[in-house]
Amino acid sequence: MYFQPNASPTVDSSSGRVWEHITMTVHFPDHSQQSIDLDYPFYYPSRAVDPYFPENNSVPATFQFPPTARRNSEPPLVEYVIQHTGVDGYTTLRSC
Repeated sequence: MYFQPNASPTVDSSSGRVWEHITMTVHFPDHSQQSIDLDYPFYYPSRAVDPYFPENNSVPATFQFPPTARRNSEPPLVEYVIQHTGVDGYTTLRSC
């Protein structure tokens, strides 16, 4: 599984907060894959902790859960990842 920005980040220049618009791709054991553009952005309190800036290649890109109000209406692929992700954002899915 991996995450990739699908648009330029939204950066609040006064606070340094960053919102990344993400495409999530999940690889399955049968070598198929599914991708989806998430309907919510990933949030980072600063550029220094945003793994999608080139200078942050050692920062892990972990899953961020959708807002609580949206969790029951997410598409099946997002629900699948939610079911296989710990509170720390790391999935329990095996590498394929």
